[in-house]
Amino acid sequence: MDSDPPPLPQLATFVAVLDEGSFEAAARWLAVSPPAVSQRIRALEAGLGQVLIQRVIPPEPTRAGQRLLPYARRILALAAEAANAAQGVMLSGAVQLPLAVNADSLSTWFMGALAAYPQRAEVRFHVERVDQDLAAQALASGRVLGAVSASDQAAPGCVARRLGVMRYVPVAAPSFVEEHGLNPGRAGTGARLEAVPMVDYDADDTLQLDFLEDWLGRKACPSPHRFPDSPAFIRAMESGLGWGLISEDQGREALAAGRLVTLSATRHHDVELYWHQWDLTTAAVEGFGRHLVGYAGAALRR
Repeated sequence: MDSDPPPLPQLATFVAVLDEGSFEAAARWLAVSPPAVSQRIRALEAGLGQVLIQRVIPPEPTRAGQRLLPYARRILALAAEAANAAQGVMLSGAVQLPLAVNADSLSTWFMGALAAYPQRAEVRFHVERVDQDLAAQALASGRVLGAVSASDQAAPGCVARRLGVMRYVPVAAPSFVEEHGLNPGRAGTGARLEAVPMVDYDADDTLQLDFLEDWLGRKACPSPHRFPDSPAFIRAMESGLGWGLISEDQGREALAAGRLVTLSATRHHDVELYWHQWDLTTAAVEGFGRHLVGYAGAALRR
């Protein structure tokens, strides 16, 4: 005989534990007691016959939990939309939209897209900062319902739509250029960059390496400083710690003020961005996806 589907409170508790990072934080988010959270998780696991959450700090989904997570998110979003539609007003609370977005988009055009979303009062954005090359993985894992990614390859069960292009230019502080004897725009600058300090975001950031390898036509292994924060990343370059790539929007003020200078008048690195979402998804995700594609069409390079 087929088993009954999991109750919505159990699914909501399962998602909350993983999103909030502890049973106690999930209890605060759900406005229930910590024992109630534990009871719901145990009941969900008993009903499905699977351990879903590893009791570690922070809690992690088991393989069964990983398989359940994307479906749980969509079920909860659909349930919230159904309740709101039945009532005709937002009585059941705003729909949550967990999203994965790269840091440079968050620092530039993406916040404007959120502010311009006509239905922003009906949703709550939960944004996870993820490298643009890894954002689609966050979607496939079930952590989010939509993602901004540099890949045009949609995961199984997902769709990808082109957003536009972010252009990056190589920059450094004037003091750094003088200290290391760089000659921006002249032959040999690319080879020289391999031998001087570089700034990148984190271990997943390959932007500078991809750019330099394209310039040199071979693998390059510069030694990086790492600053996993967009403002700190820019300040590190302005302070003369190293060279790096910066998007046009992020670099406009610093370049105009002379705190940074471009290292090549002709070399740049273009990153195409795509919006990824589940194919069978909710009206909230579909509506936001349409809005984002339209907004990005005007905000990014074509």
